[in-house]
Amino acid sequence: MLEQIGIEQSNDEKLQLIQQEVEQFGAARTQIVHDLSSADWALGKLRDLEREQAKEDALVKEKVQMYQEWLEKRNKSREDFRGLLEHDLTAYTATERAKDKKFKLDTPNGKVTYRHSKAAPTWANEKETIAWLEKQDDEQLKEIALNYTPKLDKTALKKVIQLTTDKAVTENGEVIPGIGVNPEHDTILIKPTPIKKEATDDEAL
Repeated sequence: MLEQIGIEQSNDEKLQLIQQEVEQFGAARTQIVHDLSSADWALGKLRDLEREQAKEDALVKEKVQMYQEWLEKRNKSREDFRGLLEHDLTAYTATERAKDKKFKLDTPNGKVTYRHSKAAPTWANEKETIAWLEKQDDEQLKEIALNYTPKLDKTALKKVIQLTTDKAVTENGEVIPGIGVNPEHDTILIKPTPIKKEATDDEAL
């Protein structure tokens, strides 16, 4: 029965197996505890083990905290320097593009590219927009925008509305509620050349 008791079992599970052994054989086998003296020694060892574990847990926690703080400082330093480099790359590229719209920064270590996005509506409150459309006399606009159902067909509506700096309007200049504007803008993408995996000694051979 002793070999059936595993260290991963709960104390309740161990007790059930031991009780079965006692009922069957009159006693449960032990490896270390055989009398009152060895039982006292075992209890003392449990206390020592708890103390030892607590001490080592504290040591590891201290070391982990120390390394974590070190890593956070290193990461902060890297982020600060990364921000500076990206700022300067952006400023340099923007300056060169002001001189030449076709300018592209492309080097062995990476590239900086621009992506231009046209102004686009943002659907701040679809219910408000639908309610406004349903009240309009322009059946063609309602048919296009609502697609015969009280559900906003954004793709169709985008084709018939006009955008100001912060509003969406009809061709007659009437403001359509519930729609904002994501203004036309450029996005810069800074792409360092990916780091190549270093060959291991075995791979090199």
